[in-house]
Order: sequence, then C-alpha cells, then structure tokens
Amino acid sequence: MWTSFNRIVESVLDAMEKGLDYVSFEENLREQLNELGRVACKSVLEAADQRLVERREERPGWRIQRRDDEKSILTPFGTVKYRRTYFRHVKTKECAYLVDRQAGYGPHARIDLALAAEIVDAASELSYRKSGEKPSRAAPGAQVSGQTVMKAIRGFDLEEEASGGRREKKRCETLYVEADEDH
Repeated sequence: MWTSFNRIVESVLDAMEKGLDYVSFEENLREQLNELGRVACKSVLEAADQRLVERREERPGWRIQRRDDEKSILTPFGTVKYRRTYFRHVKTKECAYLVDRQAGYGPHARIDLALAAEIVDAASELSYRKSGEKPSRAAPGAQVSGQTVMKAIRGFDLEEEASGGRREKKRCETLYVEADEDH
C-alpha cells in the first residue's frame, strides 16, 4: 500500500516541478488513486479475515472449514480480489464466509454496496444500460450490464421495505363511528 501512496506523491511532485500536462496528470492521478483504493480495500478485508482466524472469541461456535478462497468484488475503485476463510458453525452446521458478512456482502454478491448505490442513483436519470456504463468512467472495469442495474434497483427496494416499511400499527381502544341517515 505504501508503494501506491509513494507513486501518487511522486507524480504530484513531478507535475509541480516539471509542469506536465494537467489533463494527463489528472488522468494519471485518478488511476493511481483507484489503485490505492483497491489495495486498501483488499488489505482491510484480508486483515479482518485474519483477525477472525486468530481470535476465536470473535467467532463463538465457528470452526475453520477452508482457507484462502478467492473472491472478486466490483467496487467504485475497480475490481478487488481478496482471500477469505470459510467457517462452519458447530451446532447449526451453517457454513459462511464471516468476513463477507462483516463487510455486508451476500453469499453471491459481485458488486459492492457503494457501487450499487451509485448505479441506482444513476439509473434514476439514465437508462439501465447507460447507468451501468457510468461507473466505468470513474473506475476502469466497473462496467455492469443493464440486468445487473435492474437487480440492484430491486435489491434496494426490498431492503427498504424490510427495514423501514414495517411499522407497528397504532391500536385504539375505542372506535367511534358517526353515521348520517340521509344516505
């Protein structure tokens, strides 16, 4: 991660000293910042997984089933590939990647929630296909299909209904009804 950070600092200093083309500097800076974001995301996810492996008290009842399974997730920075550990619960026999649960990724998730939010936001103004192409301007390789955009939109609607849509109904003890005899 420090090498990516050092490259960014070097490119900024080069631009200041040599007076490089500003447009190419911006493009280069964006690519380097995306690379730094990918490296940081990978490091955080793998460190969280390592912490779960080393500290049993953070995963009561879970035992290690497999190690070093690779996963790719599409983020606003581009594709992040990381390694994770597969756990199995002793009593319920349920299997899961606990680091994915901590990060908020479902079992078959391929898109990060932040990128999905950007896509859903873009879909409110553009077609599904164009909103799926929009993230690729910020991060290379972050292009998704129109069907993926549709699934992201439907997924966000379901989450909102599940969390905020169900309110407890008010109950009144006595209901008074007044009727008019003219009808």
